[in-house]
Amino acid sequence: MFPGSLHYIPGGVAHRVANTGSRLLSFAACWPSDAGHNYEEIAVNGFVRRLVEVNGVPNLI
Repeated sequence: MFPGSLHYIPGGVAHRVANTGSRLLSFAACWPSDAGHNYEEIAVNGFVRRLVEVNGVPNLI
């Protein structure tokens, strides 16, 4: 992500945004009200990968 960028995430794809920098990350998101998000599944099973810091570097594990 960078200032002024626009990103499309297709339906049915679990996603999240994480600030890995030292500056404030501010963004807006929009989706239709019938997008069909299944937050219960994520609450129970979590995401497939986690973002962790290893030796000061963000890594997906």
